[in-house]
Amino acid sequence: MIPRMKNKVIISLCIAVIGLSGCARKDAQSSDADESNMRNIKMGTLQLDSIPVDYFEASMDSYLCMERDTIFLFDKKFSWVMRFSKDGKLVDKVLHKGQGPKEINMDIQDYCFADSSLYILDSGLGITRYTSNYERKERLQIDCDRNREEVSYENPLRYSTSDLAPILKSAGNYFYRNAVAYQGMIEDFLSDTKKYFQNVHILLKINKKTGKMERVIGNYPPFYEQKHAAFMEVYYDIDPQNQFYVSFEMDSSIYCYDANFELLYTFGGQGKNMTAYDKSYSMETLLQERMNIRNKYSYYHHLKYLPELDMLFRSYTRPNDEKQDGLQIYQGKTLIADVSVPKKMYVLGYSAPYVYVTSGLDEMSESFALYRFEIK
Repeated sequence: MIPRMKNKVIISLCIAVIGLSGCARKDAQSSDADESNMRNIKMGTLQLDSIPVDYFEASMDSYLCMERDTIFLFDKKFSWVMRFSKDGKLVDKVLHKGQGPKEINMDIQDYCFADSSLYILDSGLGITRYTSNYERKERLQIDCDRNREEVSYENPLRYSTSDLAPILKSAGNYFYRNAVAYQGMIEDFLSDTKKYFQNVHILLKINKKTGKMERVIGNYPPFYEQKHAAFMEVYYDIDPQNQFYVSFEMDSSIYCYDANFELLYTFGGQGKNMTAYDKSYSMETLLQERMNIRNKYSYYHHLKYLPELDMLFRSYTRPNDEKQDGLQIYQGKTLIADVSVPKKMYVLGYSAPYVYVTSGLDEMSESFALYRFEIK
């Protein structure tokens, strides 16, 4: 077991003056703020408290998230769901693999929390609902009864799961998943990358009642008509008003869409000291060396909206810095901080008065890194 000792990391932040702005305007160029909501927040430093985490047995092929003041670990390989307190203590294992009422009978592919329930997407393309007491209830089979051979960017069956960052979300009567079609539309992807990025969609929309993949929505921005096929991952989150925030790995802009996925506005800016993507690779090289190419350049790799703070957090990697990446914090359209953080750090959730973050699982210690900080 790791010694339970708290370490503190002091990280410099930019001093920022916040102008809060609403999300209802459709003027993408507007930066006007509601003066009645104006307030100043000055940040000189951000103090990260390092929280030791109890030893546990699990595979490293796992997801981490925070819900209801509890940290969850979803083990894809063993189909376990484990709970940790926000102080890093192992609480219990709420779901195991098996056929019982509190078990998972297939491999975990993804998850989301919604409507006081836990939803788990399994390897059989079904989404099972578990109650707040982790009792297994109904399973929704995703309907794939369409013409898989129909060569069209509008055919959901031409799309597959995002391989590096799968994200399952719930909003209203639908589930959403980020997806790619480079295998389903392979001819365009290999020979006409510009056409591919002009036409391909980014999210699958799944009816919660029928399981039907009703349509594919969203598009890559024009920025992607250049050769950025090594950095195709899409990160998104949904706020309580069912507005979508979307970030692309190579695009410094963040896009806000309404519940019908109509663009409201864009905002955001490039992170500090990011290494520019300055070379065009052939498709043959890209297919063989994708991960090596990704390790040479900066890109955005996480997006998280915290409704309790009305803040949006976006992480980015800096390969030229061996120890630190970057984290941007937005309120409305306004950047309030751009700070250096530990490598691959991303936001888990909020439990007053702290934001909880992690840099992921550590195979050597069989644990995960856990930090917290307070925005004052």
